[in-house]
Amino acid sequence: MPPKTAVPPHLKPKRPSKQELDAINIYLDQKPDFDKLVTEAKQDPQQPPAKQETDYNRKLDAAVKDNIMDQVAKESSDSTASTHALHQGETQTMAKMEDHQAQPGPVIAEKMEAPASKDELKKRAEELNK
Repeated sequence: MPPKTAVPPHLKPKRPSKQELDAINIYLDQKPDFDKLVTEAKQDPQQPPAKQETDYNRKLDAAVKDNIMDQVAKESSDSTASTHALHQGETQTMAKMEDHQAQPGPVIAEKMEAPASKDELKKRAEELNK
């Protein structure tokens, strides 16, 4: 067995003070017993948790009922959201043979300038950088 070496003070674990221990004990006293709550919930699965009816919930329900998306869905015949032919279910156009044919060969430019010499390019760069 190797000999024991001294642990530097900054690596030694600090012991909690009395105030810290008191704060931990107060927290543990207030903390709910989750195991007890889970077992109670498992014993009576038929009864759902009671929904708290608040003013906020009532206002939220009313807002959902009056939602604009719901109105559009109900009155879709009056809606102008989808008037393009592609969006209409009845009028689908079939693909044509031209849609599937690529252009043959590489693209070749018609009017290409002759390559400029280094001196000409330097002069042009100096003019542009003035």
